Amino acid sequence: MIKCDLVTGNIEWKFDAIRSFSSSEEMLVTSNNVIFNTGNSIYAVSKNDGELEWQKNINVSSVEKCAAGNTLYVLSNRFSDYSGLAAYDLASGIQQWQMDHTLESIYFHSNRIFVEGLTGLLIINNANSTLTEEPSHITEFALDQNYPNPFNMNTTIQYRVHKNANVNITIYNMLGQKIITLISKAHSPGMYQTTWDGLNNKNQMVSSGLYFYQINIDGEIKTKSMILVK
Repeated sequence: MIKCDLVTGNIEWKFDAIRSFSSSEEMLVTSNNVIFNTGNSIYAVSKNDGELEWQKNINVSSVEKCAAGNTLYVLSNRFSDYSGLAAYDLASGIQQWQMDHTLESIYFHSNRIFVEGLTGLLIINNANSTLTEEPSHITEFALDQNYPNPFNMNTTIQYRVHKNANVNITIYNMLGQKIITLISKAHSPGMYQTTWDGLNNKNQMVSSGLYFYQINIDGEIKTKSMILVK
């Protein structure tokens, strides 16, 4: 990939990792980087000097991506290990969250992201990555497996609420002792997510080990396990 001056035609920089680029591949220009999708990798290259900022080896059959704020959203119908939407920090390439859904298209409007999938319309708050889903498509409450698991710093927990209800999500250790309550508030029907950073209710980092996260929706309870590794 070569960047040339439009007036003189002089080569400003060359990125050898991408030797050819066709219309079927995608390029996104941000304020600081040029983002390339080659079908099996995503490259973030500095606009100033052509240096590689970060790279993600993601095997996809197709991907649509949009930049909003400091986040890069990658939509794919066939990731190597999941199908759905992933959010990456534009500067570092660190993954912020992902959605394991079969998705078809993505639209940006104001502070929200609208994603169409087989289960209906998903609406994502662009400011805090809160996920909601068209209530008519949610018939029962669910607690998804946290991602990543095992985890080191942060992990994401997705859950669905099927009715107007009070929702509590609590972390317990192997002894059944309460570590921290992540969520305790009223919800309307929808799909949501929260994160745990390994801290207890005293803002102290807990030790490595097996933990349990439990959702309680008006007395209906589901529990799953996760592993914290330092």
